Amino acid sequence: MLSKILERRILKKSEFLLKEGQVAKHIAVVESGMLRQFYYKNGHEITEHFACEGDGLCSLLSLFRQEKSK
Repeated sequence: MLSKILERRILKKSEFLLKEGQVAKHIAVVESGMLRQFYYKNGHEITEHFACEGDGLCSLLSLFRQEKSK
């Protein structure tokens, strides 16, 4: 059932899945490689999570509240 609604997207190294200020509209699943989830606090990058192959990730607050991401 999921295969009917999944959309494959290939990111290049250092490409953003979601940028600061954008509103999340999707949940991602890592097929290959890794993704790092981070935000800025007082001018510093704070890593919140690393997603490896098979892991899912999204900006929960942005997705469910439809607010701009940090």
